[in-house]
Amino acid sequence: MSEPPIVPVEPNPFWLENAQKLVAESVSTIEDVAKQLIVVNSLLEGIYFHAITFSEVKPETALKYPSQGA
Repeated sequence: MSEPPIVPVEPNPFWLENAQKLVAESVSTIEDVAKQLIVVNSLLEGIYFHAITFSEVKPETALKYPSQGA
């Protein structure tokens, strides 16, 4: 029994071109997402800082744990 011949398939130029575009654009997309994550992280840190600063958490923790100081 003989096996059928293997015919190499030529890649479709449409899909090859789109794949190359995706690879080229993916770096800029990842950079944009990283910049947005930095902004969101900074915003959340600022909100957390102000929430702790203007809340009553500091005096309560100082009373519970006087050895650590305020």
